[in-house]
Amino acid sequence: MDLQLVEDSAPLVENQDWTILNSVIFEVEGKGLNEVQKKQSKRRKKFNAMKSMLFQLILWVLLGVGAKPAPKPLESVKTQFRVYFFLSEGCPMCQGYAGTLHDLAVEYGAKGVTFIGVFPNYYASDTAIQAFKKKYDIPFKLQRDQGFRFTNHFNAQITPQVFLTDEKNVVLYAGMIDNTYYKAGKRRGVTSDFYLKKALDNVLNHQAVELKETKPIGCVIVRN
Repeated sequence: MDLQLVEDSAPLVENQDWTILNSVIFEVEGKGLNEVQKKQSKRRKKFNAMKSMLFQLILWVLLGVGAKPAPKPLESVKTQFRVYFFLSEGCPMCQGYAGTLHDLAVEYGAKGVTFIGVFPNYYASDTAIQAFKKKYDIPFKLQRDQGFRFTNHFNAQITPQVFLTDEKNVVLYAGMIDNTYYKAGKRRGVTSDFYLKKALDNVLNHQAVELKETKPIGCVIVRN
């Protein structure tokens, strides 16, 4: 009886071993399939991402999306330093300085300095100011000083008179543009001292302005 029991139970043990083995094989194969599926999924995601990027690139090329914006006009760019020119369209000295104003604005505007022309006389008109701008090819903004806001702020008295300020509107230099005129309406043979130009070079090189003020020469501002 004992031997029969042993013989009868042997197949049972063998069957259990095959069941365990098969389960192990299926588990290993299942893991292998999962790895393949994961790799295929990663490749599919990568391909979709590349396809999406290519589609966006085509749109950018066709529609111009992402193109660099056009540069802002000189007078609208926010800068650290500003130069205010007090001018009068009828003042001979302002007319005489027109070429100098143009050259300064071109040279230092390229370095980030903003130039603004202020017309403080009560009789100044937009038509006359624009005619002055066109005639002398002034490359920066010109405006009337309505209510003498700028004139009062800087205590301007003369045209032409210049004020160089920093980003907080603190005056760094005030007075003459250079020493072209030694008296109202009287020119020197040669300009030898470039006050505003030197002040601009100082501040752009992170240096203190050597000469902070000069006495302006020109036409008196007319308030009424």
